[in-house]
Amino acid sequence: MISVRHLLVVCGLPVVVAAEGVTTEGSLTATWNDNLSHSAQAADCRQATVFSADGSFSQRIPLSRDLALLAGGSAEVETCPRYDGLDTLAAVARLAAREKFGLGALAPVLSLSAEAGASSFRESARNGWSAKASVGLAKRFDEAWRAALNAEWSHQDARQIVFDRENRALSAELSWDLSDHWQIAAGASRQWGQQEANASWNSWSYVTSGAAGPALANYYEQVPDTYSNTFGSGWIAYRIEGHTDLGWISISPALAPNTALPLRYQVVEVHGGAGTRYLSHQLSLSLVHRF
Repeated sequence: MISVRHLLVVCGLPVVVAAEGVTTEGSLTATWNDNLSHSAQAADCRQATVFSADGSFSQRIPLSRDLALLAGGSAEVETCPRYDGLDTLAAVARLAAREKFGLGALAPVLSLSAEAGASSFRESARNGWSAKASVGLAKRFDEAWRAALNAEWSHQDARQIVFDRENRALSAELSWDLSDHWQIAAGASRQWGQQEANASWNSWSYVTSGAAGPALANYYEQVPDTYSNTFGSGWIAYRIEGHTDLGWISISPALAPNTALPLRYQVVEVHGGAGTRYLSHQLSLSLVHRF
């Protein structure tokens, strides 16, 4: 019987497929975000719920007893009824190599992966391609506890420079299988690089005029920016440099042998230049099924 502990991909932990052949998964997710606009000013923070559906497949190609390649891909559709400029179609191709060091379930697993993808938004300035490479190490300590460490590089090239990204990240995750039907997991990460933020015209003009101080005015005058009506008429989208701290916790019950219903809460805090700070809280519920 496949329990929730075999659906670790939902919580971000690497999964080693035991059987050869193709593995397929699908999920439906609803995510509420209290600052979807990534705004620094409280008056600009825009709450909304985003709905997504995705499917993925993976083909395992064994090279030796402990080493295997995994080739696959995924497709996703995402919609935000309140701010439909963020509606997205995306596709990704992936290739990974995984090696298990030793015999048995407690042996550590090293993963190297690379992926490339493309995305199309209703707000076409966001359209572009992306690339990602990562290295991860996963270890089961006993039947209940698992941990994973991951290092990642990612790049996004959009039509407008404001929506370009290049980031590096380190993350750690821990999961606890309470039983065959319940799992609790938590994780944290730090990312260095670029993020998008948005501001209403009133907030933007107030800061760039120097009313909030010369340091902030000088900072905002130097960042790439563009007009974007996704969050309102006359809004400004701009790109910041800094670091992002993320923490999350999830609980996932198994509804059926191949189906789980993870509930996840996470906090994201972005620190930009001149002491700027962008905070958001997110709550998501997913229905995940492995075919």
